[in-house]
Amino acid sequence: IASMNRIKRIVLLAAAGAVTLGSSAACSEIAPPDQVGLYYLEGQSDGFKFDHCYDPGSTDDVIWNNSRVLLPASLRTWNIAPKDTPGADSNTPITVNSKPEANQPSGVQVNLWTQTNFVLNTYCGADNKDANSPIVQWWEKVGRRYGADTEQGWKDMLGATIVTALETSSRSVVRGYTADQLVSGSVREEVQSKIATLFQSEIKRVAGGDYYCSPTFD
Repeated sequence: IASMNRIKRIVLLAAAGAVTLGSSAACSEIAPPDQVGLYYLEGQSDGFKFDHCYDPGSTDDVIWNNSRVLLPASLRTWNIAPKDTPGADSNTPITVNSKPEANQPSGVQVNLWTQTNFVLNTYCGADNKDANSPIVQWWEKVGRRYGADTEQGWKDMLGATIVTALETSSRSVVRGYTADQLVSGSVREEVQSKIATLFQSEIKRVAGGDYYCSPTFD
């Protein structure tokens, strides 16, 4: 009997130790003011699945064996500008064949320098737990593939989505104007408006959903 009681005490102490260890493994984390967090459950009992989002600047408890992803919630840009321009993301212009002038067999190649502004669609459902919401679907179908929660991964993602859509839209519109029209600036606003409209549909096609809000083109 004494031996049995000792065994029970050992079991109870072990169980108490496990509870203490589990409760101490949760750490509070504050999302940066310009980032939204995605929280994923992991482990043998949970598998690997999305659980909830947490808003910029809010606090969330992160368990050691689960994971979280932080994604930008503020305005982002992709700036194509000449070398040594501050803030340029790329120094390679979009080269387009313009519309041929009258009696000319082909148009002149024109270099486009652009700035594209957009915001990642961070909607996560009314309760911040919708696994089919834009932000979760973007991460699981697009962002994770490129590791877009890192600086280099974000650039790689932009190169495969935003830049691809921008190049396609620009070439489609600009080839309808002559080089003289483009260089003189007489059709600048008209061209920008057409590219912006086409860009919005093209980025949806390339990315596979409405993952970007208010994309604009300058």
